[in-house]
Amino acid sequence: MNFERNKIKNKPAVALMITLAIIAVMTQIIYLTFTYLEKTKKSDNEIEQLIQANITIKNIEKMVIGFMKDINSSKEIKVLYELPIVFDLENNATISLTIQPDTNVINVNKLIDKNGETNESYRMVFDNILLSYEIDNPHLFMDLLLDTIDRDDVSRSYQTEIKEIQPLFSDGGVINLKHFQQILDYYYKKTDDKKIYKIPWEEYIGFSGDKIDFNFISPELLTKLDDEISEEKAKEILNGKKIYKKLEDINLEKDIINNLKKFPLVFFNLSFICSGSFTSKENGVGFSFHYDKKNKVTQFELIN
Repeated sequence: MNFERNKIKNKPAVALMITLAIIAVMTQIIYLTFTYLEKTKKSDNEIEQLIQANITIKNIEKMVIGFMKDINSSKEIKVLYELPIVFDLENNATISLTIQPDTNVINVNKLIDKNGETNESYRMVFDNILLSYEIDNPHLFMDLLLDTIDRDDVSRSYQTEIKEIQPLFSDGGVINLKHFQQILDYYYKKTDDKKIYKIPWEEYIGFSGDKIDFNFISPELLTKLDDEISEEKAKEILNGKKIYKKLEDINLEKDIINNLKKFPLVFFNLSFICSGSFTSKENGVGFSFHYDKKNKVTQFELIN
């Protein structure tokens, strides 16, 4: 797909064209690669498969980095997040791609500051979440969570510094959703409170990154950042019709805006997770990777 990017004035149009180019090239690469992998699997040649998989990763990395340099605003990247990406190919093969922001949540590990103190603004968010879902023992849950994140081995309350859920080879912190699930399971074991599982945690929390992209957070999270923001108001603000460039652009009272400034909010952050799959009659292969403007493509994984 060829086009003269610097002559196009309409930025959303540029984003759309870039997006379509990304999809077209990625689809072609995945289709050709995994079709070839199907053939190599039949020959049981593991070395050949590994070489081909490595070529796939390098090709996709190079392609994504090349196209992403032209996206410079939330309005442009919004196109990436909204397009449904599913292709039916020849021989009954299908490729599907999902691109989602990963800075539209709060980093649970920021509950503990660098100096080892509890970040009270983040603590308030968790308190609001637990309260809204009527969790039986929020104090116990928070102690379990904080004792997993911090670097010491001193329990905040009885048996909340649990060795079985401490990360291996780490200076503390919750590593991923699977690790976080261990905290939920231990809390349930101690309390029989099933409501802890009803919280849609993935809408609220992540496990890395310093920034929160305001334009892509959920209304539910916004109400937890400040309990003066009603659910109705949050949905009005984040209805997708407007892209904000600063807090002052938002129709909110001054004291709420000042409170929101306690969080590391940004209004453009090119960082996302791309996951996809290639399926055919004979094979199914998935993949995922993380992209951000600083570290480029990382955490690339092929999933059989």
